[in-house]
Amino acid sequence: MSDVAITLATASVYEQRLNRIRLQKFIYLLDIVGYMYEVLPPAANHISYKNGPWDRAIQNAVDSLAFRGLVEISDVESLPNGNFSSQYTLTLAGEEWVKILAGQETFKLLFEAASITGKKVEKLGWWRLKNLVYAEPTYVQKKYLGFGQKIDITDGTKNTAAYLMGIFNRLLEERGHNAELNRELATELFFRFLDNYDRTVKHPNVVREGVG
Repeated sequence: MSDVAITLATASVYEQRLNRIRLQKFIYLLDIVGYMYEVLPPAANHISYKNGPWDRAIQNAVDSLAFRGLVEISDVESLPNGNFSSQYTLTLAGEEWVKILAGQETFKLLFEAASITGKKVEKLGWWRLKNLVYAEPTYVQKKYLGFGQKIDITDGTKNTAAYLMGIFNRLLEERGHNAELNRELATELFFRFLDNYDRTVKHPNVVREGVG
């Protein structure tokens, strides 16, 4: 629930409201940036799904926050495919709870990771959240295997975010003894990779604002 609340608080800084899909996508990217920020590796809950990486715990968390009056659900619409779309924002009580979390040392790195993730997404465009996740190497590797595949971004031996970080680090080491992959540089290179990869892929019938 803290991930959801911190994500919604980050989005509100840029006057963004997140629907189900964009909430899932932001937290997926936050998990990776958090991993680079040395937050404990995220639980292996993300699975491949028709709308990209999906963690049922995220939806359960936002529903729980709404039940407790910390999140407001608005603009609920039924979709032709039987699903529904809605928007999520923090209530005043939710904002106060986030302030309490911000004062706890346990969540310090998570707030830093959320802040830098928000800045990168704002720069590249919030409407591109889904496509940026679709460019992430771990998901690219898994999506063709069908729905329900577990996505482990921390496996450094395969085509994952961790593996990508290893490549970046080796390239830096080859350029000089004093070069090292710090948090800021790792995040910049990671989002630059996602941006460039996405721009090389053709997206037929791209919808700027996803539903869900």
